[in-house]
Amino acid sequence: MTAAKVLRRIMMTLGNPFESRLSMLTERRTKEIASLSRKKHRDELGQCIIEGARSLESAVDGGAHILEVIVQNGVELDPALTKRLSQPVYSVDSRTIGKISDTRTPSGVVAVVRTRLAEREDIPATGRILMLDGLQDPGNVGTLIRTAAWFGVDSVVAGPGTADFFHPKTLRASMGGVWDVRLHATASSADFLTAMKQHGRTIWVADMQGVEAASWTPGPNDVLVMGSEAHGVGPWILPIADGSVGIPRSNTTATAVESLNVAAAGAVLLSLWATH
Repeated sequence: MTAAKVLRRIMMTLGNPFESRLSMLTERRTKEIASLSRKKHRDELGQCIIEGARSLESAVDGGAHILEVIVQNGVELDPALTKRLSQPVYSVDSRTIGKISDTRTPSGVVAVVRTRLAEREDIPATGRILMLDGLQDPGNVGTLIRTAAWFGVDSVVAGPGTADFFHPKTLRASMGGVWDVRLHATASSADFLTAMKQHGRTIWVADMQGVEAASWTPGPNDVLVMGSEAHGVGPWILPIADGSVGIPRSNTTATAVESLNVAAAGAVLLSLWATH
């Protein structure tokens, strides 16, 4: 199906008032969107891309600031979703989608979204905070954001060395969670946690040697810090922490498995935290 036919079909669905905001994507803008695969350009432009109709719908539901939507020729959005969009919708060929997509088999739907990070002073005095210190895998970071959103965590904070919240893999793994929690990034985990303690928050560190999770008694305004599976949290965090919590291994005969995946451990702890 040609681009013109796709545009006509969308216009028939939405009515003529939508016609004025349908056009072809320029080569310059295509290159700009393609550059969002790199953190440097995401930071410079304050933009990121999400892929797939489901991700687009989650962004709309979460109130994300969507700048534009790009649809491959022959791919049709659900009319109910399209009617909720007030942004420009562009129809492009598969070659263009391939340029701007981060996946090997593009879904044919890409949206450009304004990134949003909260300042430290924007973090409310109440509510649970999950801090990620040195988690380099974007899949784990995205999964933890998704889990935090599910269990009602208010804010997720990225310490140094943590994968970018708006990395395409993080966004895919978060399954829309990035739009449901407050996100903040800090250049110093120690400085952030010290400030939180000054505001009366208790700091917990996820650590194998900590109190057993079943006996853990976190408060509704505490901070939980999770580090990498290989190294844990940075040594500068431990002196600041008020306590640590761990998940004991029940199968004592298991000798090859050293630890839980950090995202799995986070799911356990966040689930327990939600019941307190």
